[in-house]
Amino acid sequence: MWSKIASAVAIPIVLAVVGWVVQDSISSESIKKDYVTLAIGMLQDEKVKDPELRAWALSIVRQNSPVPLSSQLQGKIILGAMQAASPVPWPPMPDFAMKPPAKLQDFPLEKIKRGELDNYDLAKGWADAHIAASSTAITLTSLQELVRVRDKLQAEVREKTLARESKSIADEAKK
Repeated sequence: MWSKIASAVAIPIVLAVVGWVVQDSISSESIKKDYVTLAIGMLQDEKVKDPELRAWALSIVRQNSPVPLSSQLQGKIILGAMQAASPVPWPPMPDFAMKPPAKLQDFPLEKIKRGELDNYDLAKGWADAHIAASSTAITLTSLQELVRVRDKLQAEVREKTLARESKSIADEAKK
């Protein structure tokens, strides 16, 4: 008789405890799933360029991944958006650089053969062509210098970022 009473009382208690444990596990897994979804979204978003934020997202994925990620892959993931996106933004282009080059006039060979052009016309044509070519060359030279300076700055920023992130990944791996 006591055993029937004990089993009648114990069964609901055991079921309640087991139900609570299962529910807690499901709840924890659901929260982990939400965090992993958030982290993967951050890692896929090209707008998320902050290396610390990407490192946080990577740590969430790493903690919940059954397959470990290599340190090299982790570094690529953290720096992935930074390498794809330009760390040094392009400055606005000067107005002169956005104008199309002057159209060169056709060489008036037929008019010369027919004697329709005098030396003044030839000199003026040559001067106009020279000015148009010089203007285009100055624009091209200026744009090339702008690109060289930007590339140099970009390389410096990328080098410093890579050094900082390599140290961060090494520190994270020690943990």
